[in-house]
Amino acid sequence: MALAAPIGATGGQKLTTVSMYLKIRTSQIARATLWKLIHQIQHQPPKKTALGRFKHENAVVKIAADGRIVVYMGDDERGENLYKFISCGIYTKDGDTSNLPTYGTLYAAKFHADQRGELLALTPQTSGMTRAEISIQTRQAASSVDATTMDRPKWVASNPNRVESYVALTNNKIRGKKPNAGGDDTSVNPATPRRKKPIRPNPTLGA
Repeated sequence: MALAAPIGATGGQKLTTVSMYLKIRTSQIARATLWKLIHQIQHQPPKKTALGRFKHENAVVKIAADGRIVVYMGDDERGENLYKFISCGIYTKDGDTSNLPTYGTLYAAKFHADQRGELLALTPQTSGMTRAEISIQTRQAASSVDATTMDRPKWVASNPNRVESYVALTNNKIRGKKPNAGGDDTSVNPATPRRKKPIRPNPTLGA
């Protein structure tokens, strides 16, 4: 690093100038680094742990008739589950909505052979797990209430005109070959009867 010393400065004065410069520069770098760190902490998006920890592919947010928000989510993994979150708080226009996905109840879907379905609340009472465990080990919590294993519930969509939602199932080449994360049997059953991914007709390919 080349530094210009004042005209007529001696060797000692040159060293003093260099030392002062380095101290000032180090202080500037330290302040800039600290400010950057503070900025990152203040602006880092908070985790919405209440929504559960799993492979979130997407999240569909709806406002229920009573004003609470409802979030539909699929766990994009073979043999895993479909979830629904209902907030404790009420949505208000122009109000603070930051905590709505933070406090509420998470549900896992269970489907029956007669095409009925139900949502099973994941709570300490139903799962035997603490709220922290439910948030972190969500798959195990879903297994504890016997939620239906599915073929990678990848993408969820909601009908804007009716109380109706849809989920896309990608595939499950290990159906019945190995259990899911919660230890559930993933064999074909009346609620999830497909062993292979269906072939959709294609007018171009003829199949």
